[in-house]
Amino acid sequence: MENVLQTLDPKLCIICGKQFEKGKKKDPYVQNPTVEGLQRILNLAQQRDDDVHKTLAPYTDDILSSKIKVSYHVSCRANYCSKTKISEQQQVANVESESTSAPRRLSRADTTSFEIRRDCFICGKASSRPEPLTPISTGTGTSTRDKVLRAASERLDEDVHLRILSCPDLFAYDAKYHKMCLAHYISERNIAAARRRKETEKQTSVYDKAFIKLTEDIDKTVLSKYMKVKTLTSLTDSYDNILKTIAEKEGVSIVQHKKYRSWKLKEKLIQHYKDRLVFVPRPGQSDLICSESMTIGYALREAAKLTEITVDSETTFPQTSQSLSEIQILHRAADILRKSMEQIEHDSQSYVSSDRLSRLQCSKYVPNILYDFVNWCVDSDAHRDYQTCDDDPASKDNLCIIAICHDLIGQSCHIHTPITLGLAILIHHEFGSKTLINELSAMGHCVSYTEVRHFLTSVAADQISRTESGVYIPTGLTGVAEHGIVDAAIDNFDQNEDTLDGKRTTHAMASVVFRRGQVSTADKCLARVPQRSLTTLNTFDMNEDKLYRYIKSTKRPEPPELAQPELLHTNTTISKAAEDRDLVWKLSRNLFENQQHVPAWSAFNAFTSDTACSVASVLYLPFIRESPSELSTIYTAMIRLVQLAAELGQHTPTQFC
Repeated sequence: MENVLQTLDPKLCIICGKQFEKGKKKDPYVQNPTVEGLQRILNLAQQRDDDVHKTLAPYTDDILSSKIKVSYHVSCRANYCSKTKISEQQQVANVESESTSAPRRLSRADTTSFEIRRDCFICGKASSRPEPLTPISTGTGTSTRDKVLRAASERLDEDVHLRILSCPDLFAYDAKYHKMCLAHYISERNIAAARRRKETEKQTSVYDKAFIKLTEDIDKTVLSKYMKVKTLTSLTDSYDNILKTIAEKEGVSIVQHKKYRSWKLKEKLIQHYKDRLVFVPRPGQSDLICSESMTIGYALREAAKLTEITVDSETTFPQTSQSLSEIQILHRAADILRKSMEQIEHDSQSYVSSDRLSRLQCSKYVPNILYDFVNWCVDSDAHRDYQTCDDDPASKDNLCIIAICHDLIGQSCHIHTPITLGLAILIHHEFGSKTLINELSAMGHCVSYTEVRHFLTSVAADQISRTESGVYIPTGLTGVAEHGIVDAAIDNFDQNEDTLDGKRTTHAMASVVFRRGQVSTADKCLARVPQRSLTTLNTFDMNEDKLYRYIKSTKRPEPPELAQPELLHTNTTISKAAEDRDLVWKLSRNLFENQQHVPAWSAFNAFTSDTACSVASVLYLPFIRESPSELSTIYTAMIRLVQLAAELGQHTPTQFC
C-alpha cells in the first residue's frame, strides 16, 4: 500500500502529474472528488487507454471506496473529459497507427498520389474539417525537417523518411502539415511507444510465420493420407531451421539462433491441433507424433521402419529393397539426396561473386547424384541409357536440369543459390516488379523480394565503403604492378534532357577507367548487411558533391623539361616500317575511283598489325552530380582520376575528354 500511495500522491494531479500550487486562483484543484466524478474519469481513461488508465486501473475499487485519496486540477478534468478532445485523440490514434505500421518500400502509386503542397507530409492526407493544413513558415523549415527525419529514423518509418528526404527545403516546396500530426509524431513518448510496438510485432510475426510453415509441413505428412510418423526432436529441428531462415530474411537480430525448446513446441502443437495429433511417449527417447486415426502399434512399427531407413541407408538398400514399398524406397532416395544437398558449403552472411553465375560454376554447385536423379526424371534417353555425370562429366550442362536442382537445393536447405538469387535480380532489373518476384519465389524459382532488397542494399553499402578513404577504387583494380597502367575518359551524361516541367532531368559528369585484360572477381564475395534500405544505413547523403574550384592561371604554363630526352628519339626500324605501311595505304586507297575496298586508316592498321592487344575492361566511377559544362566540374573529374592513379601506383593517367 505504501508503494501505491507513493504512486498516487494526493498532492499530485492524477491527470497531468504536476504538484498543486496553493494560492493560485487561476489553477484550482479538487481535493475530495465525488464518486460520480471519479467514475467519469475512470470510464474515460479506459476509453482513451492511455497512461492515466494504466496508472488508475489496478486501484479502481480502492479509489471509488476512498481508501486511496486522489486529486486533480479542475482545468485538467475539463480538458480530459471534453468530447472534442476525445474525438481529436481518436483521430490522432488512427493516424498514429497508420504511420507506425510495418515498414515497406514506397510503390509507384504511393509516390504519385502524394502531393506535398496538398497533403500533410506526416499522415499523407489532405485537409479535413476538424483541423486545416498549416504551411511551413519562414525560418522553420530546416528545424522541422530535422525533427521529422530524426523521429522517422527512430520509428523505422520509411514512408515519412523518404517523403522528407525528397524535399531538401520544406519552405521552398510549400510543404503543409497538421499541427496535431506533427506534435504527436515528434513526441518522445510516442516515438518510444511506436518503436517498442514495431519490435514486438516483428518478433511475434517471425515466430508465427515459422509455426505456420511447420504446421503446413505437418498437414502434408503426419495428417495426410499417408499418415507419416514424426518424432518431436525432428519437428523441433525443422522449426528451428525455419525460424532461423525467416529471421535472416526479415532482418530480425533479436531472435537468438539457439535450439528451440521441444516442450514449448509441444505445447503450441497441442494448443493448435487439439486431439488431432497424438504424442506417444517413449522412455529415454523423443516422443512419437502421429495422427489420431493411427493405432499405437502401427505408429511404433512405422517408427521402427523409419529408423531402419535412416540408419546406413546406402549399404542396406540392395538387401531390403525387395521388402520395401514404393513410398519407402522414395523416402530412402529422398534421404540420400537431402544428405548430398546438406553437404553443400554455403555462407548465409555473404553473396557469391558474378563469376559463380556462369553455367560451369552453377553446374559445379549441384551434387552429381542430384543432377543424375533429376536428369533421369526429365530425360528419357538418359534414363534408358543409365547416363551419369561420373561417366560423362561434359553432359552436366543442361541449364534446365541445373535450374531445377538449384530450386530443390534452395527449398531443402533454405538458402539462396546462385541461380535463385541471380534470377530474382534479373527480373528486378528488367521489369522492376515486386509482385512478379514474390510469385516466382512462392513457386520456388527465385528468392523473395525482401532478399533482393537485402542484396541491393549490400551492394550499395559495399560501394559506399569504397569511398571511406576519400578515393573510390572500382572492383578489379589493385595496382599497376598487377594489371599495368590504366587510361580514363570523362564525358557528360544526360538523361531526360527536356521535360515539360523541367524536372526529373539528369545532367552529370561520368568517368570511366580502362584497364588491359579481363577483370577477375573470383572468390570476392559480397558481405550481406541486415538492412533492407539505404535510409537505415545512416550513410545515405543527398547533398551536392564537393567540387574543386578551378581558377584560370594568368600566365600560360610552359611544358616541363623531360627528365630523359632520349625518349624523343624514335626507333628507325619501327618508324621506317610505319612509313612504308602508310605509303601502301595511301596508294591502295587511290587505285579505285568508283568503289572503295580499302578500309580507313585505323581499320587498315588493325588488319595489318601483328601486335597482340589484350581486351580492355571498362570500369565505372561515381557520377559527379554537377553541370558538365562547368570548368570546376571538369577539373574535379581530372583530380579524382589523378588521385585514383596515385592509389594504384601510377604517376599520371591518360585522360580523354
